[in-house]
Amino acid sequence: QVPASTLTKLTACLTMLNSTRGDDSAGVAIANQGQSAPILLKAVGTPRDFLKKHLGDIEALCDDKAVWLMGHTRSKTVGDVTVNNAHPFKMGTLIGAHNGNISNYANLKIDTRRYTLPGCDSAAFFAYADQRGLKTAIQDSFGSIVVTVSQPPYSKIRIYKDSVFGLHIAYVSAWQ
Repeated sequence: QVPASTLTKLTACLTMLNSTRGDDSAGVAIANQGQSAPILLKAVGTPRDFLKKHLGDIEALCDDKAVWLMGHTRSKTVGDVTVNNAHPFKMGTLIGAHNGNISNYANLKIDTRRYTLPGCDSAAFFAYADQRGLKTAIQDSFGSIVVTVSQPPYSKIRIYKDSVFGLHIAYVSAWQ
């Protein structure tokens, strides 16, 4: 098992490594065994601002039952710079982060009674993926798609990468 302090240091390192990707907002999703759903922490501003605000929260939330942590730094492409447009997103039961640009996001047929969309392409993609399945969402979306996603029981993360956009991964063998 990985101590929370180690996970916190790893998160800080990966967040700063990803800071070259964007400094409009940042966020993490943390999954622990026994939780019904991962916890999301997000903030507008640079990755350094995010860490100042949430590093203590991350350490407090990562107990000895941590399963995974998904993080994202955003550079605004589609949608305003707001906490609601910060990644990761929770749409239905799906939690995910996306790098890239979905050019046809406005044409994806999404049940707006079921999902509240903040106005960015990534949120629309994840709502569509929750509604229709990840494979269908990837097939029906045009653009660059690099996604990290988890669904109940939130024991694993799946990664799909079809472009040159960056993705940093730290694999912790104790978590398998």
